[in-house]
Amino acid sequence: MQSMRESFRGVGAIPASFFWGRRTNFCGTFQEPPFFPVHMIPLSCVLGGLRLYCPSNFFTITGLAMEFTDKEQAILRIAQKSIPDTLTPYADMAAATGATEEEVLELLSRLKDSGAIRRFGASIKHQRTGWTHNAMVAWMVSPEEVDEVGRKAAEHPRISHCYYRPSPYPAWPYTFYTMIHGKSEKDCLDVVEDLRRTTVLDRFEILESLKELKKISMTYFAEPSK
Repeated sequence: MQSMRESFRGVGAIPASFFWGRRTNFCGTFQEPPFFPVHMIPLSCVLGGLRLYCPSNFFTITGLAMEFTDKEQAILRIAQKSIPDTLTPYADMAAATGATEEEVLELLSRLKDSGAIRRFGASIKHQRTGWTHNAMVAWMVSPEEVDEVGRKAAEHPRISHCYYRPSPYPAWPYTFYTMIHGKSEKDCLDVVEDLRRTTVLDRFEILESLKELKKISMTYFAEPSK
């Protein structure tokens, strides 16, 4: 039988309306709950190192517009990349931009307090730790059941996050997506069977990652033209 994925043709936008996530530990086993369901806020992707995380729709949501001096922009150009891997990263950022360490800390603290910077965090390239296989699994689920299913799926130690994306396309009736991680294809298939056994989820399509074409952090402050 031809799968729904093979019969679907065309391009369409299916925005996420709800997100369930969990903090994961790719160095060993995944952390246990709690997980955190939140209304959808686009999250930036990171490759590794210590990065700042900025809600991409912060200015749309708050209506705030910020202006930065040339020095502040220079600081933020460094902050949006990997922060210096040294014992004195903020002092090093200051030295590179002609600022003082106090100015760097004041700027970053101010943006953190305002919500423009959500957090600073370390990110691991999980493929290098052995978690080389992943799959986004699209499921059919009713609106009445999605909240319970989302919470249940987010508790699974091999699932990093889930999205509810109501589909307006009859040819693609899948509305619930789970991001599954494993060390092999069998690992991911085992998770699929776990969900089918323990939840109302049944019909699905597996969207495997074949090749990573691009994965970088958002550039908020471009290098000045010379």
